[in-house]
Parts: sequence; C-alpha cells; structure tokens
Amino acid sequence: MVDFMDKAAYHLDSYPDANMIPGKEQLMKDILGRIHDLMTSPVYAPLKVNTPNNLRVWPIRRGQGIPNCNTSDSSGAWVISCLDPKGCFNSLDISGVLDDSTLRGRNAVSAVGGPFNAI
Repeated sequence: MVDFMDKAAYHLDSYPDANMIPGKEQLMKDILGRIHDLMTSPVYAPLKVNTPNNLRVWPIRRGQGIPNCNTSDSSGAWVISCLDPKGCFNSLDISGVLDDSTLRGRNAVSAVGGPFNAI
C-alpha cells in the first residue's frame, strides 16, 4: 500500500516469512519506482501534478497487527479489507479462510464509486 499522506509504502502481509521479506521489499521499491515513472510520464500528464518528487525513496514500513491467516487463500482479501476504515468485519472473528468473493465484490464497488475513481 502506498500512503501519500504518510509518504511511505506499507508492506502488509498476513503470512510473513522472514526469509522472503528482503526480496518482497526490494520488489516493492522497484514497483514504487515504476509508479513514479508512470505518474511523471508525459502520457499521463494530469497525474504529474499530484506526484511527489521523492516517491522513489519513500521508506517501506511493515504493517503491524495483521493476523497470521496461515493460508494464502484469504491473505490478499484480508489486506484489502484491513485498509477499509469503516470495518468490513470484526478482526476478533477471523479464523481460516475469509469469504473472498464477498470481499472482492465489495472492494470492486468501493474502488469504482470511491475517491480512487477521481484520478
């Protein structure tokens, strides 16, 4: 997740493997660089106004408090729902695999009708 207010990227992982963290964070830095290139490209001129100059060097912070789901089946859906401040679910009730189809549908509707569509 890239947070433009905190000027940081967050590594959110519900099943972190200590041996994989450096590689994942290097990939995130590469992706941040590509996002910066995209947002500063003349082809996407309207985005350039909102692009910070130092996007490539923003720190990568590790998200805290994400429950270990012990499965990759629901980790992506969990991370997306975690970002919803309205609260899609009660974190105390998490066990096993979340209902991915419900979360994906709700997140798709939010993305289409939400502030992300303003860009």
